[in-house]
Amino acid sequence: MATGLLAGRYSNGEQPAHGSRASIASRHAHYLDDEQVMVKIRAFDRLAAEHDVTSAGLALAWLVNHPLVAAPIVAPSKESQWTAVHEAQKLPWTSQVADRLDSLFS
Repeated sequence: MATGLLAGRYSNGEQPAHGSRASIASRHAHYLDDEQVMVKIRAFDRLAAEHDVTSAGLALAWLVNHPLVAAPIVAPSKESQWTAVHEAQKLPWTSQVADRLDSLFS
């Protein structure tokens, strides 16, 4: 989930809590300050809303349907994380959804 970026955690300018994975993950920390990345993340959130799923649900569905991913490994510990798993399983995957996601992040 890119330390919460694709789960919708920071879409509205929220900052990671001190000591959280996102606050110490150097690979993703700079994304929160990159306006171009955040525009893409907000578009991702809107696409999820169009399909009546959470951003986390869309991100998991993307992984489940990605040809280079054999099996996404998830370890939900909260009800909201289970919700995302269920949404990913139920989301009708189409080439249009895949194309829109590819266009967002390519």
